[in-house]
Order: sequence, then structure tokens, then C-alpha cells
Amino acid sequence: MPRITPKTLLKAYRINPLLPLLLPECRTIDQAKIEYKWLSQELPLKKKNYNNIRLLKACQLRFRHYPLQYILKTQPFGNIIINCKPGVLIPRWETEEWCLKLISNVKIINDLKVLDLCTGTGCIPILLAHSLISYQKNTNFKGQLIGVDVSPIAIDLAKENSRQLASNIDGTSLSSVLQFIQGDILNQNNIINKNAHFDIITCNPPYIHNFIRAASVRCYEPKLALYGNLIFYQNLIDKWINRTDSFIYEVGDMNQVQFLYQKLKTLNSKDTWKVGFAKDSNDQVRCVYGYKSNNTRLPMNHIFEKFGQILC
Repeated sequence: MPRITPKTLLKAYRINPLLPLLLPECRTIDQAKIEYKWLSQELPLKKKNYNNIRLLKACQLRFRHYPLQYILKTQPFGNIIINCKPGVLIPRWETEEWCLKLISNVKIINDLKVLDLCTGTGCIPILLAHSLISYQKNTNFKGQLIGVDVSPIAIDLAKENSRQLASNIDGTSLSSVLQFIQGDILNQNNIINKNAHFDIITCNPPYIHNFIRAASVRCYEPKLALYGNLIFYQNLIDKWINRTDSFIYEVGDMNQVQFLYQKLKTLNSKDTWKVGFAKDSNDQVRCVYGYKSNNTRLPMNHIFEKFGQILC
């Protein structure tokens, strides 16, 4: 990454003395001005001098690559606002993108059952529940969504996010269709009722297996939610594949897609699985997904028809 020149630092300082503190993360003056505007608008306004101190401290934190979402304590995700806190992975736009695509394909299903593993802030099941209830406000959504995470900090935050949004929905209560459970999916059995079966399992697992370049992620976000490579894709095969009719797992590269594809090809099962991958707006492979082509409860072919590219 190229160094920021003294000329750029001086130009930023002349615009606003705090802008140079934002440049290590923002890289350009224009982006630094946008971020400063966000900070000045979203930090609580009290006395003028007090607010200036808050802005200074926020900019100093950003100079040390501290995540913006941990400073502002929120992150937009779809049409909702998700609370963020240190110790819990910050929701990404890439996750938001495929989640919104899924919602557009399932929004008319009145009794959808979804399990979200490695749920973190709860952003995926909360946005799904919020969108389905809002879209079906006159039909009384009867589905069930469950989020699971090993971290008690994450589960507490997911519950907080759910409670915050519950008051904004007319009709069906978010709490009646959405549940969060703390559990270690790699080492615990029967976290979920053994008879429960799901239409879709979603997951944004820890999948990084190499060096993280972004200092804000590497230094401040929880390693528990970042590093994992193939272990959670194997966990899907070992513990969950027989309990769902489809899945969407976020990935970091095509190798992880191929790993899961090969595992499902050799799986001894009466079900016929279709497996595919989807790219994000930056043309990066972002998801591996699969569904039972012989499923009769829901039209899986229609749900995943334009989700990505089928491998088999």
C-alpha cells in the first residue's frame, strides 16, 4: 500500500486539522471527509467542547486503525441498523448482499425455517425475520429462525439487536419467531432439538487461513470469528447436512467451494444435491450454496435459480 505523502497530509490539515488522523484508514482526502462527516453526525451531541473532544478521540482511534463501527456502535445492514461492539464480528456488505438476494427469493414463504450458524451480531436471521414479517404483515408469518454462536458476547449482542428491532414491527413479534442459542457447533451435540429440520442453514463461518492485510480487522476484530479455513464446511457435512434442505455458507475462495462440492459428491445419501457458488459485486467468490433437487416441501429450484452458478 503506497505511503501517504506529506503534501497530502498538509492539504488535509488545511481543510480540517483532524483529517490527517483519518487518512491511514481512509487513504484519500475525499473519503476522510466523508468519514469525518459520519463521525460528526452520529456521535452524540452534548456541549460543544465536549463533542469536539469526542471527535478528537474518535479520530485518534481511527489513526490507530480502530474499526469505525466500534466507535459509532452501529452498522447498517439492509434496511435495519445492527448494534456493534468489540468482541463480535462487524457485519460486512458482502454478507448483506447475498442475504438480500436470498430474502428476495423467499419473501413469500409463510413458514420458512432457518438456522444461522456462527451468527455473530445476529444480522442474518434478524434481517431475514424483519423482512419476512414486514413483507407478510397481513398474513401472520409462522416461520422460525434460530441463531447459534459459541461466543456469549455475540449471543448477548444478537439478543439486544433483536429486542431493539422488535418494537418496530407491527403484528407478529420478532421474539416469537426468532431465537438465539449459545453453543459450540464443532464440539457440542444436540444444541438444537434433534428432531428439528430446516429449510435453509445459513452461515458466515470463520474461513480465513492466511494473513489479514487490513489492520483494523487483524488487530481489533475477534480471531475466533475470523480464522477457520475448512473446518466449518466439514462440520456442515458431519453434523448438519441431514437436517436441512439447503444451505448458504460464505467463503473466502474457490478452494472452499470445491472442498464442499467434492464432499457432497461422495456423500452417501438418498438425496440429490445441487451445489453452486455466487460472486459479490467485486466479482469475488463469496458463497457456496446447495439444495436438494428432490425436495418437495419448498420450490428450491426457484429459490436458487438465479442465486449463482451451479456446479452440478
